Amino acid sequence: MLIGADIFPQVWKNKCSSLGPGFPSVYSSVFGWVLIGPVQKHPDIGAQAMLVSLVSSMESIIERFWNVEEPEAAPPQFTEDGLCEELFNSEMRRDSRGRFAVPLPFRSGRPVKDFPGSRQVALNRFLQLEKKLSADEVLYNAYRKFMLDYESLGHMTLAEGPGQYFIPHHAIQKSEGDSVKLRVVFDASAKCHSGVSLNQCYWSGRSCSRTS
Repeated sequence: MLIGADIFPQVWKNKCSSLGPGFPSVYSSVFGWVLIGPVQKHPDIGAQAMLVSLVSSMESIIERFWNVEEPEAAPPQFTEDGLCEELFNSEMRRDSRGRFAVPLPFRSGRPVKDFPGSRQVALNRFLQLEKKLSADEVLYNAYRKFMLDYESLGHMTLAEGPGQYFIPHHAIQKSEGDSVKLRVVFDASAKCHSGVSLNQCYWSGRSCSRTS
């Protein structure tokens, strides 16, 4: 900083200290301490350079990039998982038998009337299954036993009305010696006459399985 001698008295604080013969004196000012006086000469020191080689892996570079560029997480109410959780918390109830019940998590409150022809799709799938069962007695008995068990456990009851939406199903078998292991798959991905499936209209929700 360069200042004129005319303002020197205005910045001075009348405090000083000597550093010894051949060294400058230290004076106090409004800007801090100021050095005034001679400075001993020192021999010129040659320039020195030090080189450092830094090698970063591509993985660490990408990791640092994402740490800097990663946006903040969206509020829960703007994510699928958050909407599903909000629906669960607001609509969960207990039915007459004390079981927990929640409504199906439709994306936009889609009514059942948006699935025209689902009964015919399910019926066609069942007729195909009947042909397969009539040609394989072992598979037929395994399928019949599965359905009876399903009914006895309360997972299936006789419909009291004509119904509004029907899910097609088919049997998957796995032979183990002389016996057959059967699994019945309910296909909610089957599309009705409007080209829309039930699964397409649901929020997926958060995975409940634990991952290591």
